[in-house]
Amino acid sequence: MAKLKILIVDDENEIRDYLRRFLEKKIECVVEDAADALSALEKLKNNSFDLALVDIKMPGLSGIDLIKKAIKFTPNTKFLVMSGYDSYEVAHTALEAGAVDFLAKPQTPQAILAKIKDVLKI
Repeated sequence: MAKLKILIVDDENEIRDYLRRFLEKKIECVVEDAADALSALEKLKNNSFDLALVDIKMPGLSGIDLIKKAIKFTPNTKFLVMSGYDSYEVAHTALEAGAVDFLAKPQTPQAILAKIKDVLKI
């Protein structure tokens, strides 16, 4: 079986770096990252990902806008949204855009891993 491919999209370097190291250690996967939605769109156009872990609030294009655009050309990628804006409206908007689930920040790495395993059925 091929390794899982995960894309982490967050404008905070520390979050991207920590999650990449944590996920590569805990599950057999290849992790790429993007600091903004436009970079993520390019990666999604040129690569196949099983999951994109997407922050909502980023400079420029939001995570919601990223999902709305990307889902048109990468229908097999699952989008899991993480945001510090923990409200019903934000979660509902993310799910309407095409996200499979929503996680409020902050979350423990173990909670993020559990959600990823649930979403990807691993």
